[in-house]
Amino acid sequence: MVLFVVGNAGAAVAVPISVAVTLTLLFEATYGVYREERQMRAERESEVRVAVIPSSWAFNYPDPGPDKVSLRVHVILEVWVKEDVSTDKLALNLIYVYDKPWWKFWKKTRFPKEGIRPNGQDGTQYRRKISADDRQPYRDDGLTFEYVGNRGDKGDPHWLLELVLITGMPVGEHRIPVFIDEEELRSRGAKLTL
Repeated sequence: MVLFVVGNAGAAVAVPISVAVTLTLLFEATYGVYREERQMRAERESEVRVAVIPSSWAFNYPDPGPDKVSLRVHVILEVWVKEDVSTDKLALNLIYVYDKPWWKFWKKTRFPKEGIRPNGQDGTQYRRKISADDRQPYRDDGLTFEYVGNRGDKGDPHWLLELVLITGMPVGEHRIPVFIDEEELRSRGAKLTL
């Protein structure tokens, strides 16, 4: 059909049509490769399941001083594996989230602030070998993260926490949100001001 149109329309139409067909085929091939790579990556990452349970947390306690904020979080890390896994790095990401009016939908509200390393470690290196034959889940309850920084310059943000575990074998990156139940904190009488 394309050859018939090109043959009858002349050279002026042949070039745009052939460029359009080439671009369509290129886009289709690129998307197919992307989809296949994403599927393979999802299969690799499904071999490892990670859960994070916050066991204690403290905001601004003890008082860090004027125009300062502090955070101390102790978490329990649980890892289930289907094959042997070697971990490589571990950090707790602190993300500032600012409120915005609904009509400013284009404004960015999430600002990654800092990757916090576990207490007692110089870097984010976290080398563990987790065997599929071992008792599941692998559990590490000695992870405490502390942060002291300046108060947000755009007002008081909400905080989001995300634990990042990077595995070296098989290669993978696992980002797990750390859910801090503010309603539970309020029910205990905590005053949530950051």
